[in-house]
Amino acid sequence: MGVDSKLETGESLRRDYIKALHGAKRRYDDILKKKIEEAGKLHQEGWDYYKSGLTGTVDSYGRQTGYFDSNANYTFHGLPDFSDGIFTGESIVEACEEFRVANPDKKIMMLDAMGQGTVGVGIADEVVATSLIPVTNAPKEVTYFTGDALGDTVTKEVLTHLDRRAGEKFSLRFAFFRPVAGLEDYDRNLYVLHTLYQRLRDVYELMGEGGICFLQSTGPGSDIEFISKILSDPKFADTVRVDNPPRDRLALRKIKGLELPSIEDILDTHPEIVRSLLRMEEADKRYRI
Repeated sequence: MGVDSKLETGESLRRDYIKALHGAKRRYDDILKKKIEEAGKLHQEGWDYYKSGLTGTVDSYGRQTGYFDSNANYTFHGLPDFSDGIFTGESIVEACEEFRVANPDKKIMMLDAMGQGTVGVGIADEVVATSLIPVTNAPKEVTYFTGDALGDTVTKEVLTHLDRRAGEKFSLRFAFFRPVAGLEDYDRNLYVLHTLYQRLRDVYELMGEGGICFLQSTGPGSDIEFISKILSDPKFADTVRVDNPPRDRLALRKIKGLELPSIEDILDTHPEIVRSLLRMEEADKRYRI
């Protein structure tokens, strides 16, 4: 879905948005080429090079890196859950166990939308993951798609795979977007934020009932706060959980029949959010000059 020409309606705000979106996409492509070149030069040690499991993983400096490690830089530990508690690594495992008991005919699938899939190994029956460059020695339960995780080609491959698996009695229970596209260098790029939201919306549609999408920014700031503003409508009260300030983490629970607003809807109903994104994009563009 990337830059969508259907958004061009002739209205001033939409024209400004489309113009900014195309400019942001060009800057994204320029930086991505460099990222792929850099990644290809790295000495990687196989599929678990980044060592980010559910919990209990550390990097070469001894720092916690697990998706639910309490002291990791990018962690979902402590994010409010949907039962007046908090998400922990233990609560994720328990949720999977409870699902297996209640649905013995189904298999559990996880999506690591911007990562190598280490988070779900040993827990899910299949983990779907992406990587800019080919990854070696991946466990058999990890299904890889190589290339730009935000690009149309990889997106189509991933969504097609998830949809097909749903017909084979796999249920997508958890999806992780950590951090924003894994792209620290352009976390405030309008194309990244625009496309990230569209991918989140696509994945949410394919989630099994009660499944949860986790999303985290690359650090304190308002780069994903616009999503919590979009979902502030009371009809989403049982769907979204947002962290306390700085509001850089959120969780979305799949409720059958409930759809996330489209980009077109947001342009129509949330002009203040669109203007805020355009200001963020202008600041990012100046920073890159």
